[in-house]
Amino acid sequence: MATIREQALEAILAKLRLVFPDQDVARNRNPRSRVAAAGDVVLYDGEEAGRLSEMSPPYFIITWSADLQIFIQEPDSAVRDQCLDDLLVTLAAAFPEDNLETLGGLVQFVLPRNLDLLDEPVEGGADIKAAVINLEFEYGTSSSVG
Repeated sequence: MATIREQALEAILAKLRLVFPDQDVARNRNPRSRVAAAGDVVLYDGEEAGRLSEMSPPYFIITWSADLQIFIQEPDSAVRDQCLDDLLVTLAAAFPEDNLETLGGLVQFVLPRNLDLLDEPVEGGADIKAAVINLEFEYGTSSSVG
């Protein structure tokens, strides 16, 4: 049986595929030199961001920070910026702060945090604009490995 962390990452990936039907959505994929026409969305497993422990019986509340990267490749910078912004609005609507996503009760919450925007020049091709977002989620488990 998979850990709650693994189940949560798979549930987030499934949700991303629903909210971004036109984009190429993947998990833990190495960056590509060419971005899909409508954009790439890649979820990386990330790392533990915090832990609270209770000893009797053993129980852990774990905060996990996964990385989400969204890529747009377009020669026109205004179009590229607008496309990326549209995808970020879609992401915010999928994980709203005022109505916390719980992935069907699997986690207490999933929230986008710490947005970073990057411009990547491409020699001989259209430039890439990327957003790097930490997706933070919290869950409780009796397993010390999550």
